[in-house]
Amino acid sequence: MTNDRRVVALLLVGLLAIFSTLTIKWFFNNFEKKEVVKSTGYSAEARRNKFLAAEYYLRNLGREVESDSNRARLLETHESYQTILINDYGPKLSPTHFKKLKQWIENGGHLIFTANNFQYSYDDEDEYIENDFKNNQLLNEYGILPSYTNFDENNENSDNDNEDNNISNYILRDNTEISIDFSSSTQLLDTANSATLSLSDHYGTHLIQLDIGEGKLTVLSDNYLLSNNYIGEHDHAYLLSSLVEINNSTSKKILLLYNNQSDSIFTLIWKHGREACIAFLAFLVLGLWSLRNRLGPIMPVINYSNRNITEHLTAIARFSWRQDHGIHLLNQSRIACENAMLKRYPTLKQMSTLERLHHISDILDIEAKKVHSALYFEPKSTNEFINSSHYLQKLWILQ
Repeated sequence: MTNDRRVVALLLVGLLAIFSTLTIKWFFNNFEKKEVVKSTGYSAEARRNKFLAAEYYLRNLGREVESDSNRARLLETHESYQTILINDYGPKLSPTHFKKLKQWIENGGHLIFTANNFQYSYDDEDEYIENDFKNNQLLNEYGILPSYTNFDENNENSDNDNEDNNISNYILRDNTEISIDFSSSTQLLDTANSATLSLSDHYGTHLIQLDIGEGKLTVLSDNYLLSNNYIGEHDHAYLLSSLVEINNSTSKKILLLYNNQSDSIFTLIWKHGREACIAFLAFLVLGLWSLRNRLGPIMPVINYSNRNITEHLTAIARFSWRQDHGIHLLNQSRIACENAMLKRYPTLKQMSTLERLHHISDILDIEAKKVHSALYFEPKSTNEFINSSHYLQKLWILQ
């Protein structure tokens, strides 16, 4: 590299360095790093688990929390003084399972659930109490009856249109006053007057807690206030923390069951036999596809076990005929016949085509046009092909 080129290269590198420096300086002067938080909605887990926010809240309090969607977990053997929050008690338990659950509560367990099945709507409380509530053994055992009242919204809100009408203040065991937004349409009736804690407003009672042996049973009229959407409002989270601490247990384990129904048989089959389901569906699709309407005639089944040489030749001939209507076979046969005649009559090699026709016609005593049809004519129809083949066979025999 000469000195001039070296100087030019150094100038270019210097200009590039200056340009890069100015670009970087301009970028940092005009742009700044800024974090933007965008709401993407609830995650799939939050949509599936309505108690997910409650689970994180309790963990922040130092509790050991586990969530599950299977109601069958309620029927397992649990530790004493453990707390279980279940979305709905669900269908009636068998006597054995109910006795086992009741024994667990008496040994110090704390069960919190919602009486979601409101099957009665009577205005007269005495008439209502006479009905035996059979859909929930625990409620029926301890005389707690859920009630549903359809309040006239026009009468209730005529003087006050504030959206916080349903928010009421309640007093807990430790004399703490809290604000809770219970539903005004659902209430609980303590027919046995055995509640050790109840939260009531002018609509009715929304929470009843009973002491059963060393444990406790807490019944809520509704639990939407513990769901992901509402646990952060008012004092809903504080109510949950006070409920899980109320049995003075040494155990910090809490089980949240957010679905009162077990998986259906189809869900279980898909969960444990997904490959078998896919294989069955594929087999079903192929079976339906095989039953579709066929196009054209059905090919007959041919038995090849005792096929002789004639049948093989026939099959080859049929195949050749389907390809070019036998022209290739005819031409090969003509070449073989003409070569044989040239060996037998060498003088034909010196003759033209017309002279060959007349010479072959004379020596074999056959008309010249038949010789022409056998050796040189291009058949256009089936009859012409048959005639040419017939005359060619005759020439082969006569030579």
